[in-house]
Amino acid sequence: VPFGRGGARPAYSVGGGGGAGGGGRPRPATGRGSLVGTAGVVRRALDPEGMVFLDGALWSARSVAGPLPAGTTVTVRAVDGLTLDVDPVAEVVTTAPEGQATTGRARRA
Repeated sequence: VPFGRGGARPAYSVGGGGGAGGGGRPRPATGRGSLVGTAGVVRRALDPEGMVFLDGALWSARSVAGPLPAGTTVTVRAVDGLTLDVDPVAEVVTTAPEGQATTGRARRA
């Protein structure tokens, strides 16, 4: 029996819910701007171009701060087409309570 007339109905609806003016969950950020400020890890050395793993995917990337080895944590500065311009995440030196210096990676929000 086709839809209507007491037949089966789809388990989803078209339109309604979640969009502008509707309740529901907020829409995920999309587009190039949503990547700016996001941290990733260099997978293939950037000299100046290579690959970065970011947000569950590999991206073509370009270092704007010189060569960066694999394993370096980077932050997206800008997006140029499908290539990310990245900066290394600055290392921070802090003093432990015992007076010994420790290092860690700074994180951008």
